[in-house]
Amino acid sequence: MILISNQMRWVGHLARMQDDGLSKQLFYGELQRGKLPTHKPKKRFRDVDKSNLKALIVEVEDREQMTQD
Repeated sequence: MILISNQMRWVGHLARMQDDGLSKQLFYGELQRGKLPTHKPKKRFRDVDKSNLKALIVEVEDREQMTQD
């Protein structure tokens, strides 16, 4: 639970950041890829964040609104 709490705090920090911040651009941006690997791709931080929100029953939009308060 501590790990999820720290991850949620970091995502809240990103949500409050200016849009031109490098960390925010990397988090919300998409990578361009060449060939896709045949094995299961590794989870990105954003994927882990989504699964944490799902486990806590929080919508992404609600999380961003909560961090603005």
